Amino acid sequence: MDTKVKLLNDLLKISGNFNCADCGVKDVTHASYNIGVFLCQTCAGIHNLLGSHISKTKHLTLDHWELSQINRLKDVGNTKAKLKYEARVPINWTRPTGSARETLLLEHWINAKYAREDFIQGKQPPPYTQGLMEGHMYKRARENSNYYPRKFVLDGKTLRYYVKETKSPKTIINLQHISLFINPVKMQDLGFPCMQIDHIVNGSTRHIFVYHKDAEIIWQWYQSIMISKLSQHKSIDSSNEEPTNPQLQEGWLWKAGPVPTYTHRKRWFTLDNRKLMYHLDPFDAYPKGEIFLGDASSGGYKLQDRGFGEQSHGRCSFSLHTPYRTFILSSETEQDKLSWVNAIGEVLRRPLNQQDKELQSVLVKKRSTALNPLNNLLSRS
Repeated sequence: MDTKVKLLNDLLKISGNFNCADCGVKDVTHASYNIGVFLCQTCAGIHNLLGSHISKTKHLTLDHWELSQINRLKDVGNTKAKLKYEARVPINWTRPTGSARETLLLEHWINAKYAREDFIQGKQPPPYTQGLMEGHMYKRARENSNYYPRKFVLDGKTLRYYVKETKSPKTIINLQHISLFINPVKMQDLGFPCMQIDHIVNGSTRHIFVYHKDAEIIWQWYQSIMISKLSQHKSIDSSNEEPTNPQLQEGWLWKAGPVPTYTHRKRWFTLDNRKLMYHLDPFDAYPKGEIFLGDASSGGYKLQDRGFGEQSHGRCSFSLHTPYRTFILSSETEQDKLSWVNAIGEVLRRPLNQQDKELQSVLVKKRSTALNPLNNLLSRS
């Protein structure tokens, strides 16, 4: 075996080096020899985009290595590099690990670490890493598909946006029940980095859709809001845990009630953690209905495969049982059905945390109001 190849293989056996320095996967194929870290192929590609003045990468087996470059890897390595480049990463920072290795998140993370050096000890941390941010994003209008520039301000406790900057904010968003999703499927035709912001208004979820031409700005807003939100939660209940980078499950389903004669209606469904919402249109500002998904072990919640049948009009059907109603849902394909069943089932298997219980109380209040016969006559649903 070539001496240099043996040296590289020996370095890969050192604890920390056999996982990618940026995303943590075990499939290490490259290294940045000036920074001194081992990388997977995906992260190495992003390093190349930074420019050779920041990171110089080589394939571990396909490229020629100089002894000085190998010695640099030996002197630094992943563990020592993380002590430098990740010294001041906020505790609530969303990292690109596991299922969350989304390309834009990886690019944001790698840029923050090496291009801007946002987390190096002794350097003034950028305001966005402390839950403070101010700037403009394009926001979709509630009644049409146009986007307009709006000023947003995050002060660590609330998120505000302004139609006219010299006047009072149009909306003040409490961060307690806010949810954020980068590049949801329905927004990808925009051609710009985008984000969906969900928050609670009088017991209902309000959807806000924004974009910015710079992907880095969108990610800074995402990280800054999540840092503020999770800091508030942990100050209230240190045992409270929730997914820090939840995935948005969305798509068309047909919805019917427990009675066989109930009309099947095509609705756009959105699963946001414990909220299963349905809409007439993917860009509705408010859902037509919201279903809180509790803990299956506590009783009252379960999923049941209904297969094909007359009631589902030949579509792939399943039922969602809740304490107050059974929903018959169906999709065009078996694959779509399995995707929804798996996503909803994963939520039902999780025990409720304090944040879930608070959300449940808000939505249950809305539900109890909706059950009033007079309100049912006036309902939009």
